Amino acid sequence: AWGALAPGAEWTWSESKCPTDSRLEPREITLDLDRLDTYYATSFDPAAVERRLSCLGFRVGGDAARDGGRLRVGVPGHRLWDVFDLECLYEEVGRVWGFDSFPAVLPETGGGAAPTARRRAQSALEQVLVGYGFFEVMTDGFYSRSAHERLGLSAGSPLHRHVELRNAIDRNFSLLKNNALLQALDVADYNQRHSLTCGKYFEFTHLFEAVGDDGHRELPVLWGMLWGEETYGAWQHGGTSFDFWYLKGVLEEMAHACGARVELRRAAERPSPVAELLHPNRSAHLVVDGREIGLCGEVHPAVTANWKLRTERVLYFELDWTALVAEDRPAETAPVDDMPEHPLLRRDLALHLPAGLTAGEVRERMEAVSPLPLAWVHVTDLYESGDVRAHTFELAFENDNTVTAEQVNAAMGAITAHVVDHFRERGVYQR
Repeated sequence: AWGALAPGAEWTWSESKCPTDSRLEPREITLDLDRLDTYYATSFDPAAVERRLSCLGFRVGGDAARDGGRLRVGVPGHRLWDVFDLECLYEEVGRVWGFDSFPAVLPETGGGAAPTARRRAQSALEQVLVGYGFFEVMTDGFYSRSAHERLGLSAGSPLHRHVELRNAIDRNFSLLKNNALLQALDVADYNQRHSLTCGKYFEFTHLFEAVGDDGHRELPVLWGMLWGEETYGAWQHGGTSFDFWYLKGVLEEMAHACGARVELRRAAERPSPVAELLHPNRSAHLVVDGREIGLCGEVHPAVTANWKLRTERVLYFELDWTALVAEDRPAETAPVDDMPEHPLLRRDLALHLPAGLTAGEVRERMEAVSPLPLAWVHVTDLYESGDVRAHTFELAFENDNTVTAEQVNAAMGAITAHVVDHFRERGVYQR
């Protein structure tokens, strides 16, 4: 039906009811031709850009040569819906030029920040441990008081003090860990209950030491544990169990990878509280640059008995790995010897060395009595069977292209006779 609008009624199409869409307001975009060249990795002619944008209905103003390579581009009304910013103009230029006409190049990117000294040290330690067959594990940062009591600590041990959560939802995770040995033994127990006969694992973690009434100190720690046999058993005999000397070699190589040198000492001015949980005669403190950074050794049998581990020895180390970071320490680089003009003349000598006589003593005697100059003397093999301990020495004689094979053989005979005669009373003989 036809009718008239009632007096005082509002118009439904007024701006108060239908506000103007801000996207339809006239807009002008500044186009930087240098950035356009970088975007498409090519060089555009300013006049050609202006002409082609004008053909698309854009209002192009300004002088690129005068305005520093910039054009003012007005968006036409029928393109206000889809041309909003500079990237939209880039797309319009690429569309009319043809994307296939642009060269295919990779975008320029920054090289990123170089790894820090701490990250390089951590990576070096990981490579050494993984190379020895260790697996990285991740343990919880909390444990319960009942679990901590399994360590069997003495009454006055500092490890009784913890940073404790006052309102822990689960009492099994109410204490922040102040040592890593407890959870390392849990990992060993878990793996042995799943019929594994060898275990090597490590973890970068943090320990929390209680300070005062409410304070604490966070300590970065690298710990590792190994147990089982170094090599799997053969038909004739079983493998060799890991021992303290194997662990010592791993730690020395870790320190060497970080450009440091680690010392093992029986006594320490401030011994680690974990020391009482290790075997007193098969453990040592780790010292780097005169600073005590941790300890290593065999876990005390009384401690491993609380976990009922089915292995003879469990080896453990714990250290502040940040002490190995070579930020202020000068890099120790081994001197590189020049290649000799003529190849060295090498001979092998096998000797039985009884227990108590080191290969170093024999090597020093060889170097002292050699009739010909020696470049070096190395131990290349060790054979042990029953009472036999046969060491194979490789002697490298310097060669200036005037030494004959007869002279080298005569020198070897003289060295052998002297060494055997000198150490005869100690049981040395030639194999």
